[in-house]
Amino acid sequence: MSEEIDKLRWGIGCLVGAALSYLLGEESRINAESLGRVIRVVQIKDSSLLFDTASIVLPLIVTVSGIVGSNKGLKLESSKVKAVILHETTSKCILKPCVKNEVDNRGNSVEVCSWKEEQKGSHTVKKEVPWYLDDGTSKVFVLNAESASKFWESVGRHVGSCKSQILPVRGTVVDSRQKEPDVLVKTTVTTQPLLITGTPLTVIGEAVKDRSGRIRIQQPERGPFYVSRKNIDELNDEFAGVERSLKCVSLVLSSCGIFLIGMHTFQCIKKRFFKQKSCKRCGHRINSEQRSSQLTECPLCREQANQLDRAFRG
Repeated sequence: MSEEIDKLRWGIGCLVGAALSYLLGEESRINAESLGRVIRVVQIKDSSLLFDTASIVLPLIVTVSGIVGSNKGLKLESSKVKAVILHETTSKCILKPCVKNEVDNRGNSVEVCSWKEEQKGSHTVKKEVPWYLDDGTSKVFVLNAESASKFWESVGRHVGSCKSQILPVRGTVVDSRQKEPDVLVKTTVTTQPLLITGTPLTVIGEAVKDRSGRIRIQQPERGPFYVSRKNIDELNDEFAGVERSLKCVSLVLSSCGIFLIGMHTFQCIKKRFFKQKSCKRCGHRINSEQRSSQLTECPLCREQANQLDRAFRG
């Protein structure tokens, strides 16, 4: 009975997984179709010509490729490169003294003071400067890149910097003349660059023109928004491959689910059929009760003996 229930559960689970895989495949197909409607800008200098048709096509979704640049990048102490987006994490922990009595080599008891971390806390601040894509012909600025799809897959693992500082909360730094050392605070500042200048990127989003005439790409209210190292053709091929894979997974899971549920249904019907058959009387009667009790099956129809006994008692 438990095996039949397990088959039913596995069958239902396979069908649910098939449905989810199919929906994810449809989402990839929709993403690929949305990329197919994007206007491709070959050279950034020609992007200003697109605004002549902006009254007809809104929002104006374009794809632009270029090198990341900035007029005032964020300098890093650990390297000569400049970042346009970085995260600065400040961690603080309180160090409290912990005095222990230990025995030295001569057998004398010596007080040893060590520091113990008791409280910890951290917060992260994002720093970003205006940056643009430059393909050699012109520049286009990009806004809110962190909210774009594929952004976190495109940022590199660049070497950051880490600085630590220990300061007393009160008094001066601990010396040997103090009976009880002061409580110290250890501050660690870690700088992790996310996007540095000179990185080749492709941005897909809504192109708008500000009051100064500069063109910028931002997240549209409806439509794709991508920041990736891959160009639009590579993204389209990626979505198509994901769609095919998920559709195949959905087909396999649905086949397994139907097979398991069908096997469970067949076993239930078979079990019910044999149960009804075992309760049916064959109708043959043996005159001798002693002889019928020794038989294991009916000598005429070869049915089970319990059916024969019921017929005899009736």
